[in-house]
Amino acid sequence: MPSRLRLAAVLLAALAAPATLAATPAAPGATPLLQAISERAAVEALVGRMQAAVAARDAAAYLALADLSDPVFRLEHTRWAEGWARETVQRDARLALSGLRLEGEQASATLEASWTDGSGSRPTARLPVVFRRTGGGWLFAGERWVSVERDGVVVRVAPGLEGAAPQLLEALPAVKAGVAGTLGFDAPGRIEVKAYADSASLGFMTLLSLPAVSGWNEPGEAIKMVVRPGAVPSNSTLAHELAHSFLFQQYPGDHLPWWVHEGVAQLAASRHWSDSYARDYLRRTVDRARAGELVPWERIADFTTTPVSLWTHVYPQGYAFFRFLEEAYGPAKRAAWTAAAGRGEGLDTASRVATGLSFPELDAAFRGWLAALP
Repeated sequence: MPSRLRLAAVLLAALAAPATLAATPAAPGATPLLQAISERAAVEALVGRMQAAVAARDAAAYLALADLSDPVFRLEHTRWAEGWARETVQRDARLALSGLRLEGEQASATLEASWTDGSGSRPTARLPVVFRRTGGGWLFAGERWVSVERDGVVVRVAPGLEGAAPQLLEALPAVKAGVAGTLGFDAPGRIEVKAYADSASLGFMTLLSLPAVSGWNEPGEAIKMVVRPGAVPSNSTLAHELAHSFLFQQYPGDHLPWWVHEGVAQLAASRHWSDSYARDYLRRTVDRARAGELVPWERIADFTTTPVSLWTHVYPQGYAFFRFLEEAYGPAKRAAWTAAAGRGEGLDTASRVATGLSFPELDAAFRGWLAALP
């Protein structure tokens, strides 16, 4: 996904000295059973405080309850907390634990979460999670992963998806090369992929306002994707999110409109579509154009202000535009257009650099192209 959440002022006080929730000390000579009961009560109480902080939209209080020692989780979870903290909508997140297991300085459990997302739905997620004891107290440490690493690629899968890890590692080199070929450049940085068993789990750990999606990426974050238990991971979804990661690295500064991000990512993903699916996907925009239902570009330029009702337009309309650019002007001109826009030169300059037309003229040519398609 595009750069929709800017990391606000870092909550230094909360992150540098997190307040832990200590277990109630057991009486001297307490049995291991009594000690375990005390520790379990402390973890349960921690989850209660987490829920209260979300209800109060207090990001600092919430983050003080999290173990943010992993830099990727720290970035992702800080953005997650800042997302619901600045909203005026109450997401009414409800948290509960089941299957809590104490394992020395670590505890594992299933976190059951429900909340109201941006579409008005109320999803429910059941996430395997981890808690860690630090300084005599317990902190929430995020998802419980099964992790594998090879050649600078880290794949983390939810328990139950162990079979997907080698499949993702095997697919990544070819998918990455395809994305580089589509975009016209490579991004040599470290790749981290996190695979969730369902969209509710991905959404809960990403953005409470996020409707159901199959993938996500933000600058500096892992590539997140849904892999259904027993299913082969989608190379299309992987390519889409890799394209976002490439664009973020190549063009920092958040200059690309949201529809550009999604259009380019869908073009990269389309290399893994069947011909019939690509034809049907393009037909969505053709039919909308003929019905006079194309959305003005400025209405889908910013993720944070685009109504959820227009999300189903952003992806196919953006894809159709870049499909037009590629077929009418060639891959090099299409890549030059994206590069100029990514550098912050604006859509009009990007259009003139790549095609010799102003953006309004190029948009008119795009609409004519759609009208001429059979």
